[in-house]
Amino acid sequence: MKHRLLKTDNICNFRFPVTDEDIKLNSTVFHWPEHIMTLFELSHTRILNRREHAEEETKKKVMAFEERLNEYQKEVDSFRKKEVRKQPEFLNWNVLQARVFESQHRA
Repeated sequence: MKHRLLKTDNICNFRFPVTDEDIKLNSTVFHWPEHIMTLFELSHTRILNRREHAEEETKKKVMAFEERLNEYQKEVDSFRKKEVRKQPEFLNWNVLQARVFESQHRA
């Protein structure tokens, strides 16, 4: 029986030679799900890190933009105050209403 098995093994190796590379490849295929899960976890971690970094950068840019908008708003407010102070009396709405009211009641 042993002799017969050896003979069959030799025939199989002759007709279908199996190299060390084939055995390694076969082993890799069987362990592929374990390795791919490790790669997925690593990729997921990298993506999360990049996302956090991008969110932090975006928050910084938004804060800087809001500060710039606040500065512009302060400038606009200061121009409005200057315009109100420098506005001639005849362009002041309240004064115009009072004068129209007075002229209507006089007539």
